[in-house]
Amino acid sequence: MRRGLTDVPDCPWGCSTPENREHLMHDCVNFMAIARELHHWGFSLPIIHSWSEFTGSILTASKLDLGPFRIFAYVMYQNWRARNAKLHGQDFGTPLVLAASIMENIDCASTSPSGRYWGTNRLHRPLSIFWCPPPPEWIKINVDGALLTNNGAGIGLTARDRHGTLVLAAGSGIMHWDPGQVELEALLSLRRFLTPAMLEAKGIIIEGDCKNVIDFCRRTLQRSTWSTPTIMEQELAFLAELNNMMVRHIPREANRLADYCAKYGMYNTFVWTDRMVAPPEFLEILQADLDGMPNV
Repeated sequence: MRRGLTDVPDCPWGCSTPENREHLMHDCVNFMAIARELHHWGFSLPIIHSWSEFTGSILTASKLDLGPFRIFAYVMYQNWRARNAKLHGQDFGTPLVLAASIMENIDCASTSPSGRYWGTNRLHRPLSIFWCPPPPEWIKINVDGALLTNNGAGIGLTARDRHGTLVLAAGSGIMHWDPGQVELEALLSLRRFLTPAMLEAKGIIIEGDCKNVIDFCRRTLQRSTWSTPTIMEQELAFLAELNNMMVRHIPREANRLADYCAKYGMYNTFVWTDRMVAPPEFLEILQADLDGMPNV
């Protein structure tokens, strides 16, 4: 073998079947496992037996009926990416994580009625200005940092479930001159506020609007086990203990509640698990996020 290529014809997911296009889109065990997770969330895939049937169905389907086929194609794509990662000895997501990744990156509202109840990437609305709820039984955590010219800074985070219900909001003040480090400290502060609900959730999505910090976190989670971790990588190691953890970069407009917590935390250290004790300004942003997603 050269360059990690293999001449074994069978599917690497243990299907004991030659790996061809029809197998990957119909009876591959990993494909079916992803499809089951999506079905659990209310997204049913069309039953396709061949590539010609798939392309023919797309050509005959009306524009409004293309949603399930779009999800079907994305399942094939994610399954193929995971397959390549597996063959090359790299980390690959479980079917649950792959299903969540699919729904986080596709226009769910145009794929089925269930997409409207989820609210992720809502149709005809700019994604950049909306907070999107996580999959069922997952929790989404948003983090942010704020920095003043006098090196006073604040870090904040929020945790919400698929209904947009507040699980936790927290913030505190620190002193630092580097905005990137402040953003990283906001992420690291999650260690102090992990709740049983977060630890027991089927999955955790962490979002932040600092791309450098999010990219660093991703690289840390993908770090080879044989390499010696840096001190900062050791600090982030607790993230690997969370169930099916995903990290995403989002625009600032979708991170307004965490931004408020960071700015409020500059002057007031707080932890809120009940929205009724939060200031009116916090509740206004929370309600705006709720208004931006359909009722569930």
